[in-house]
Amino acid sequence: MVDEHTCGPAPRLVATQGGRVLLTLGHRASARGAYSGANATGQPLSDAKGEPLDYRVFRNAKPLRDPTTQAILGYEAQYVGKAELVRGESITQTEDKNGKAQMEIVPATIDIVATKEEIRVGDRLIAEPPRELLSYVPRAPSLPIAGQIVSVYGDAVAYAAENQIVVINRGSEDGLERGNVVAILKDGQRLQDKTDSANPQIKLPNERNGLMMVFRTFDHLSYALVLQVTDGVKIGDRFANPN
Repeated sequence: MVDEHTCGPAPRLVATQGGRVLLTLGHRASARGAYSGANATGQPLSDAKGEPLDYRVFRNAKPLRDPTTQAILGYEAQYVGKAELVRGESITQTEDKNGKAQMEIVPATIDIVATKEEIRVGDRLIAEPPRELLSYVPRAPSLPIAGQIVSVYGDAVAYAAENQIVVINRGSEDGLERGNVVAILKDGQRLQDKTDSANPQIKLPNERNGLMMVFRTFDHLSYALVLQVTDGVKIGDRFANPN
């Protein structure tokens, strides 16, 4: 999960060796963090002491919108692998054929050290965060909480089942914590009451459909693991305190 300010200026892969289209474990590639445009904000990839050398490779940071308000809550980037910085990027001075001095951009060199999917030019790099080894006890939220499912993790997945991951539209700013267990609610069907001569619209009550546990929180979004479910969980389904 990244925000707009992290995603925009993130370093990116710019070239492959041997004209490869796709990269996998053991391949070498070139990357740049600096931008040459008028709105350049990225920082050059550096191998200086204290600078990160390990990076995660991501693709297609897509906006996650609140199902009700349509407000953008964050950006979810597809993880495709890991890379190690071998040599930082630089600028060298050379001469053209007329002997005139000119500056040449030399991109950074990276090695692909792990892959989940094939990596390609244009994929983004984000420094590997410190590893967290946390323990917590599954528990109900201490505050009343209610919200909706924003996304089902995984390509071309419309419904989530047990042991799958979903994104919900509540986070640390809303009082959610790691380990919180919430109930998944199935939205009650809307239909006409044909037993009434006026045929009014009615909505059946929401029914409990399962449980999920929050394991990673951000300001306004969280990742949750579906622990048990009766029917498939989809975008827009609601959740609330289990009690």
